[in-house]
Amino acid sequence: MAHPRLTLLNGLPPIDEWPGIDINCLSEAHQKVAERRVSALKMYVLGAAHQTIESATGIPRPEVHRLLKRCLSMSADGRIFGLRALVPGMRVEAYKRIAHVQCAPGDSNQGCAGALEQVFERFPDLRKAVHSEFLKMTPRRKRGDARIRICDLHAKFIRWLEEHGLKATEWPLNTANEGLEALRRYCHSLLDAEPEKWIRARSGQEAARRLTVGRGIAPVMPMLRPFGAVQLDFHKVDSACVIHITNSFGCEVRVPLARWHIGVLIEERFELILGAVLALELTPSADSVLETLECGIVPISQESNGCALAIGLGKHVFPNQQFSALNGQCFSVLRMDNGWSNTARDVIDNVIDTIGCAVHFGPVKAWWGRDTIERVFGQVTRTGLQRSPSTYGSNPGDTRKNDPNAQAEDLDIRLSDIVSAISHAIMLQNASRTAALLMGSPLQALEAAMHNPESGFVPSPLPQNTSELPLLMYHVEVATVRGSIKKGERPFVKIAGWRYTNVRLANDFTLLGRHLRLYCSRRDVRVVYASVIETGEVIGNLEPPNRWREVRLDWRSRQLIWSAGAVERRKMRRQMRADEWLPADDYGPACAYDESANVTSKRALEEANKAVKWSKPELPDRQNTGPASSKLSHQTVLLAGDGQSIALDSKINIERIIQGGAT
Repeated sequence: MAHPRLTLLNGLPPIDEWPGIDINCLSEAHQKVAERRVSALKMYVLGAAHQTIESATGIPRPEVHRLLKRCLSMSADGRIFGLRALVPGMRVEAYKRIAHVQCAPGDSNQGCAGALEQVFERFPDLRKAVHSEFLKMTPRRKRGDARIRICDLHAKFIRWLEEHGLKATEWPLNTANEGLEALRRYCHSLLDAEPEKWIRARSGQEAARRLTVGRGIAPVMPMLRPFGAVQLDFHKVDSACVIHITNSFGCEVRVPLARWHIGVLIEERFELILGAVLALELTPSADSVLETLECGIVPISQESNGCALAIGLGKHVFPNQQFSALNGQCFSVLRMDNGWSNTARDVIDNVIDTIGCAVHFGPVKAWWGRDTIERVFGQVTRTGLQRSPSTYGSNPGDTRKNDPNAQAEDLDIRLSDIVSAISHAIMLQNASRTAALLMGSPLQALEAAMHNPESGFVPSPLPQNTSELPLLMYHVEVATVRGSIKKGERPFVKIAGWRYTNVRLANDFTLLGRHLRLYCSRRDVRVVYASVIETGEVIGNLEPPNRWREVRLDWRSRQLIWSAGAVERRKMRRQMRADEWLPADDYGPACAYDESANVTSKRALEEANKAVKWSKPELPDRQNTGPASSKLSHQTVLLAGDGQSIALDSKINIERIIQGGAT
């Protein structure tokens, strides 16, 4: 027969691993009692005799057994109470009322402790009904509440009791508040038993998803070294702007934007911004994701004949522009959300094949899983864009918001201004001393890590073949080879309205109709590499049209210029009556397109027409018409100096018309 002590302690962890207590937190009287109880339990677990325990602590055998049972009771957190049960006054079981509640009608709830539990024991279905209503996830009926209030639940609670035969002289019907506060405390106590279910039902799905953060569990992949992990995300810009892009011919294209995004790549260890791009689109695309990664890996260069507007262009904004050793520096893990642009197949395949890193997607709609980049976004917008007169503010009630669209127009806030503000905010973020780095700046910490062999920094540049020709990070297009043998038109491909070809392609008419896989540089539309899809043959670098050979233009700016320019062209042609083959006299050659006012000046035309003085010529005598007089045969049109046309009869003498002062 097994010893009773061994039976009780069988399968339990050592007493040192039980939930403990801090004696110093108790009062002096409770400290003495708790110390004697803890000593007695430890001696009992270690196998000391009861006589020894009683002589040392003064606690007899029955009391030791009672204390042990209390310690082995299960608490609401799913663990045994352990040494917590030895604190004087600690309740290890819920209070259970035995006596019947006696209250006069209208009395308060004093002396009614445990009455609600008595009601639930008498009506078990009522407890289920309360749980079902209070912890309901979604309404199952049309008349159900999305999230019932305590007062409404109490009304259903009382109605249920009345329908099931509870007398008016019984609790809770015979009290002043009819058990409202008792029901409220009971509903709140359900949080201890089922915290996740309670929060999901009472606080919403987003609050329930956030429970995955701060669980006290060590991370699977801790941040041990620089460039171990990076985070990528997009931030919607809350500041209106009007884009003025000056092309290579000195002409401006004006594009107002109501919504656009900033893509940012940050390093987790030091919270350092590695790269950023302007995504001038309503929703970020897969190209924007790859462009952000490329900006953080490959430094941005500048050419004097380019018209692109990029963050960091011509400045030392990002670390790879300040430290040459970081040119092509890669990372081990890329963290992104589950946005459709991030999960695109082109993004995942290109990132894994080119960089060779792991891609980690966080939970859906859980920004706190990437709190580092969200915090950086907040710092950048507070120091930059939200201080702009055209800001939309941080929320609908932000007092800084003052008709941002009108402010962007009146103050002429351009994209170049926004780029300068963002560049300054990024440099400020990277150079600011933070408490997270013991009052060091991210750039200082990175530079120190690069020169410290014990920091864990590992140079991880792109492979040589990838760095020379990073095709996988380029924009990919599929085009059909065009041309005509009959017309003598050499083979070419057309991308976004431009013709590309090279010597190899132009001299091989067998490629007509074949499909080429084109790798287009996002930073320079002149750079296009091609290969034949059917055979895998590499065609090489294609040349752009001759007029664009010396002009650098990024892919996004070209698309933006063409789309916005097409709108302006339609307006101009409509105002200059391009739909009429013979415009009215009021809109003759004097009619001009006023791009600034965007209207045609009719008043100027009317005043110019009034200034034209008509003189009615006298008809000459047919008999006295000399040989020097020349006549017009048929109806003729004489163009005056101001561009007006005068219809002349065939019998009118030209000399008399001139002498009459026709202008």
